[in-house]
Amino acid sequence: MRALREELSEGELFADSDQSEDEGITDYKIGGYHPVHVGEILINRYVIVQKLGWGHFSTVWLARDQMYHSYVALKVQKSASHYTEAAYDEVEILDVVARAAYGDDWINSVNKYKKDDPVYKEKGGYSIEDCHTV
Repeated sequence: MRALREELSEGELFADSDQSEDEGITDYKIGGYHPVHVGEILINRYVIVQKLGWGHFSTVWLARDQMYHSYVALKVQKSASHYTEAAYDEVEILDVVARAAYGDDWINSVNKYKKDDPVYKEKGGYSIEDCHTV
């Protein structure tokens, strides 16, 4: 019996995505991942520090926000048009989550969860500054 590797042509053999440590250079192409480099500045604001991870739709990068002098995670979507709808869906979901941080239900839930946290008590309780979904 021949090994599976011998039976499949090289173009048909793919590593299991759960076993792979990176997204692979072959997907950096038109319609695929966008090349991002450490030290690169995006939108004249975000300095790329390191890659945090990757998935089927995108890569995620740690960046320094030069405007607010803070660190942020930037998600860089694949460029194929069929990924656009998924990206817009994700933006819509994150927008709902971000708006919930102003609601009484959210504030009461956070206060209840953190009620015994001494650092939380010391700073005076809930602050919208503690919520960082954009």
